[in-house]
Amino acid sequence: MVSMKSKYNGEWLDTKKLSVKDTGVWKDAKRAYIKDNGEWKEIYNNLADKKSCKELFDAGQTTDGVYTINPTGTSPFEVYCNMTTDGGGWTLVWSHMLNVSNYPANNLPWTTAITTEPLLSTTISSDKQAFQVYTGLELWGQIGNGEMMYEWATSGKTINQRAVMNATVGNASNNYTLSITSITNTVGTVSPGLYAYHNNRPFTATNNDNDAYSINCANNYGGTPWWYGACWSGNISGGGGQSTHSNGAFWTGSSNTVNGSTGTGGGNGWIYVR
Repeated sequence: MVSMKSKYNGEWLDTKKLSVKDTGVWKDAKRAYIKDNGEWKEIYNNLADKKSCKELFDAGQTTDGVYTINPTGTSPFEVYCNMTTDGGGWTLVWSHMLNVSNYPANNLPWTTAITTEPLLSTTISSDKQAFQVYTGLELWGQIGNGEMMYEWATSGKTINQRAVMNATVGNASNNYTLSITSITNTVGTVSPGLYAYHNNRPFTATNNDNDAYSINCANNYGGTPWWYGACWSGNISGGGGQSTHSNGAFWTGSSNTVNGSTGTGGGNGWIYVR
């Protein structure tokens, strides 16, 4: 994009905001272009280099779908943004669809589980059920500001349970311990195992065992990382395709019996941060 400048008090400055008059009302412009040698070139983009879906939401983007964010300032990537649920501005960081192959959280070593940019099962889509994603925990803190949302459906996208939490995932000094200080159920009434059992537990991956079990829980469940105890009650990876548990997201418990009102069994799950 070409740099856009304006002159103020005799000095040329980078333009921070551009407004246009539309039917007599001044409105913030999202993008501006000029035609150069027959080719349209972008000279202004109010959405460039936003760190999160929340920043995009605050800039006027209110439609669910795929957007580009740049939380580190050096490496932009595409994410799915939920702009319509519980205040909007949610960035999807982890999802798992029931019995769908190429789950990106399988067989993740510690460094990848902590640092990776989003890993995708297939091309990202405005249909949140059409792909699966895993994002390294260090990016969660750069994208979000202490809020987490977990959605769960027995099938499809009709949500049976949803909870919004004040939550952080710590850092290397405490092995990215999950800390949830408050929770509100906005769909359903069942507290997710993420809060009821896994809260205040450190993260475990295939080659870094921090759980409370005699062996590494991650290696029992398809190499999927999680805040394991001994081992889990409600886990977005479920059996990870490597156990008698369903290969889907579990809201609470580990029973394969699916019941939307009690939050049991394997289904589809989405974790967002904001």
